[in-house]
Amino acid sequence: MGSLFKLLLLYLWLHLMDGGSVFVSSMGMLLVALFLLMERLRWRERTIISYVLRWIGGLLRNVTMEHVAGEELLLNLDLGNPILVNAIKAFSPLKIRMGGTLQDNVIYETKDANIQCAPFVKNSSDLFGFSKGCLSMSRWDQLNVFFKKAGAMVVFGLNALSGRTVGPDGSAIGAWNSSNAKSLIRYTVNKGYTIHGWELGNELCGSGIGAKIIAEQYASDKTPKSLQVVTQHIYNLGPGNDNQLMNKILDPSYQDGGGQPFRDLQAILKNSSTSAVAWVGEAGGAYNSGQNRVSNSFVNSFWYLDQLGMAASYDTKTYCRQTLIGGNYGLLDTATFVPHPDYYSALLWHRLMGSNVLSTSFGGMKNIRAYAHCSKQSRGITLLLINYSANTTIRVRVLTEGSGSSGSLSLQQGGAPRINFARMSANSKMNEKGNREEYHLRPKDGNLQSKNVVINGEIMVLNSSGGIPPMEPFNRSMFRPNCCSFLYCIFSYSKYNTSCL
Repeated sequence: MGSLFKLLLLYLWLHLMDGGSVFVSSMGMLLVALFLLMERLRWRERTIISYVLRWIGGLLRNVTMEHVAGEELLLNLDLGNPILVNAIKAFSPLKIRMGGTLQDNVIYETKDANIQCAPFVKNSSDLFGFSKGCLSMSRWDQLNVFFKKAGAMVVFGLNALSGRTVGPDGSAIGAWNSSNAKSLIRYTVNKGYTIHGWELGNELCGSGIGAKIIAEQYASDKTPKSLQVVTQHIYNLGPGNDNQLMNKILDPSYQDGGGQPFRDLQAILKNSSTSAVAWVGEAGGAYNSGQNRVSNSFVNSFWYLDQLGMAASYDTKTYCRQTLIGGNYGLLDTATFVPHPDYYSALLWHRLMGSNVLSTSFGGMKNIRAYAHCSKQSRGITLLLINYSANTTIRVRVLTEGSGSSGSLSLQQGGAPRINFARMSANSKMNEKGNREEYHLRPKDGNLQSKNVVINGEIMVLNSSGGIPPMEPFNRSMFRPNCCSFLYCIFSYSKYNTSCL
């Protein structure tokens, strides 16, 4: 949800799952959106970063669903914009999920469809507040050419309401008519396009959003072996028009409640016989497009990075960000395509946090979040520190315990700076200079609602060609404590040889 009208969702992935998948969306504890993938906290697979892009551009710029900009983003988005291409390439390979509420109201203009392709038209009396729309095969061709150029891999959301009748209470009656979907898949295969996976339906489980399908009917629409992923959508910050939204983001006690949806889905999958894995198929923090100067500003990274680290504590295989472009929570500005602060937070996560995730604990004040992974590019550990305190700078010392798959990391506040890498392998050693690399994230001019992020003293500004600027690390002595200023985020990459493989 996040806005009830979105269909194109773009995902960044750090690893690939088997092709030919069918994904089923389910309602989370709150609402639905698209987000970053994280892997499990104890040495599981790696984090996946995902983005969302919608069919309808600029939807719900205000907080009511009646205020809708009329442009159809999927159909009119400038795919040749160099900023858009460069922003996606920076995460290559990028996995793109196209889906959302309107995916269950779209017809594919294949030869078998025998229709005149028409755009979505706003109509409050129609399902989801729009008439049925059409995806032309010429636009589908353009999108696939763009995906290949940008180094993206596609997950496409199929219309799960095709052939069903939706009653006054939103209940969808009848079996799924898959003929139009099969025709699209056949066209796609014949054109040589590679689709990483197919998702069936969006927010149709449970009470649904606008429409709902009972679980038994949903199950009968697919074979058990075709189901590989179960998704939930999360908007744990509530509505975008909440005047306490910024305070919620900066309250770690409130953020603690964001772990419940992960625990719930993890328990369901554990207690079932399915081999399907959990995703967060969409998450934008605050639904109904988020809030201007909050969801698109530096302060939102306190929520975003914490969610990534938290998702790694559970068996969530993918976490998808709502959105890549569109709404206040877009990582790129809808009008200019210029990246917002969360884009750079995601990019650092993508480049630094590796496949293996370490159990991490912090023995100090509760306003500190700490997450650690084996580093992505080389042996070592990358530590993320988030300081929610408004007036406290902390000094952190790091200790590692155990080895192999039981490795863990503990941190202590203050005291004499020391690093104790306990039980490390016999050939473990620091890098030659005994240094670590740090990336300090802060807002421009100290304004938490700034749309500009400063990394190690440099304002992140696109170059003249629309390219993403370099992010150069600070070099620090390994024996110097990690120092995290108030309302600050730090990635600290230590290049020593540990049990991280």
